[in-house]
Amino acid sequence: MDINDYTDQIHTADSMELLEELPENSVHAVVTDPPYGLAFMGRDWDDFDPREYQTFCENWARRCLRVLKPGGHLLAFSGNRTHHRAFAGVEDAGFEIRDTLTWHYGSGFPKATDMGKAIDKRADAEREVVREHHQAEPERQEGGNSLEGSKDGSLSWHYDVTAPATDAAKKWDGWKTGLKPATEYVVMARKPFDGAAVDCVQAHGTGALNIEACRVGSETIETGNAYAGNDEMRYNWNDGTEKEHDGNTYEGRYPSNVVFHEDAAARLDAEVGELETGDDVTRSASIWGNASDGDGMEGVGYEDSGGPSRYFYTSKASKSERTEDGTIDNAHPTVKPQDPMAWLVRLVTRQDQIVLDPFAGSGTTCKAAKGKHRRFIGIERQAQWADVARARCGLAPKDPSHVMDDEQQSTLGGY
Repeated sequence: MDINDYTDQIHTADSMELLEELPENSVHAVVTDPPYGLAFMGRDWDDFDPREYQTFCENWARRCLRVLKPGGHLLAFSGNRTHHRAFAGVEDAGFEIRDTLTWHYGSGFPKATDMGKAIDKRADAEREVVREHHQAEPERQEGGNSLEGSKDGSLSWHYDVTAPATDAAKKWDGWKTGLKPATEYVVMARKPFDGAAVDCVQAHGTGALNIEACRVGSETIETGNAYAGNDEMRYNWNDGTEKEHDGNTYEGRYPSNVVFHEDAAARLDAEVGELETGDDVTRSASIWGNASDGDGMEGVGYEDSGGPSRYFYTSKASKSERTEDGTIDNAHPTVKPQDPMAWLVRLVTRQDQIVLDPFAGSGTTCKAAKGKHRRFIGIERQAQWADVARARCGLAPKDPSHVMDDEQQSTLGGY
């Protein structure tokens, strides 16, 4: 079959099987959020032992390698405890590892065991409740007994604070088995190609990164009939229509391999405080780059101010984004924010190129690709989430009951 027979669709299928059907050298990029191998919330689809997980990653990556055009990029998320297995699997599949992107956020959920509580529990000792604690999200902690709405409508975590009951528990009070997760990793890999990158770009439309369309933090400016900003350039054509163009804006900061979620960015800015840059500044190597021995390096400033997160792309998911303003019941457990997925899609493709997501989930990557005028192929083996993904991408779900009730269907005119 022709690759166009698969594009702009969410396929309900096992990715290992459908990837075998896709034509070789037919896709421009793979952007995906696969299982992390952490048995997330007890899901069997995420339950692997370490070596099994690495083999799993190699298997799906090898299939992606076959369908990618030479020079095509793979961007895949991975977990903080298993990213080394994911990266090794991708490399073993035949990809070149080009970079590691880190996504930092502040809403991680700690799952560490409290040693004092564990000791008292083993001793069957009852702990005295000394106070109640209310902690607004994203600072909620494990061990709470209820979630309740705060005054601003966000969630807060309500739990009892207890005192150690035994001498052994007092000795180990405050000791736990892990840190709060606040980082995920994205492997940036590329399918090998013969010859120079300039030849690959011209022959296959792959092999390079769309840097100028992904610059960070620029203000929208008017230059003649072109409006350049943090996105692709928009042109007002003579017929009065507005079209996007993957042009060179040269505005904003060169994108880095660090990505901040909005709440993490706010915390960083609050910690560091207001900073200013001028026309010509000496930048500290610890913040700015790879200068050796702690020496600064000269660079051009942007005559602006703000916290350090302004040097990086920020994003935040919202309930309306997940549910299409309440028209979809999207309870998928691992929904990524759309903005960073759109940024990644834009980084490795041009308009009208094909983006593949073999683990589509509720469709964030595919929706992001469609919004950036890319074609997409989504694969999701669970029918429920495939239908949610279709609805989020403006496609008709195969079973509307998966995404909306009868009243919502009648309001929207049904499918």
